[in-house]
Amino acid sequence: MVCEYINGRELLTAIESVGFVKENVARSWFSKILLGVHHIHESKIIHRDLKLENIFLKFKKQGNAEVIDEVKIVDFGFGVKSDKNVKGLMGTPNYMPPEALKKLPYNQKFDMWSLGIILYVMLVGDFPFKGRDLNNLYKNIKTQPVNLDTKELAAVSDVCKDLLNKLLEKDSNLRLSSEDALKHDWFKKDISK
Repeated sequence: MVCEYINGRELLTAIESVGFVKENVARSWFSKILLGVHHIHESKIIHRDLKLENIFLKFKKQGNAEVIDEVKIVDFGFGVKSDKNVKGLMGTPNYMPPEALKKLPYNQKFDMWSLGIILYVMLVGDFPFKGRDLNNLYKNIKTQPVNLDTKELAAVSDVCKDLLNKLLEKDSNLRLSSEDALKHDWFKKDISK
């Protein structure tokens, strides 16, 4: 087995250290993550366990600040190569999409839901769906709409909320692909609320 040593931090650690990140920082980090996911999707791979703990950030010094040099997506243990729909309850509960929880076939859009959860946590510091136990969490993921009108998201631009809404779309047929997400207006420069 060959392993790569990554001198950096988990995205989880980076978020926990500050609580949440500002939108411009989230855009910078998330665009790099999305590019990585797009690459694996072009290779017909579904990760099925994208989460804060499986994204590593490698930083470099730029003046007095640290900036991300590289983003690494790790732990492909649940990954599957397929250009067709697959089935199976895989992944980490908070990040699993409704279609997987309903035991329906799914595709790369599984990962896009997980990215929506990751972006939400980056901006808010907490998950959009919660439950008193696993069954209640699964029920809420399957049935509750995502609430983007919270005080935690008050300072977030409407275009960012639009991206979140399109990533956390319950109907996977309407959810953005990685290719479409990369073209979203949020990634264009000089966006104001």
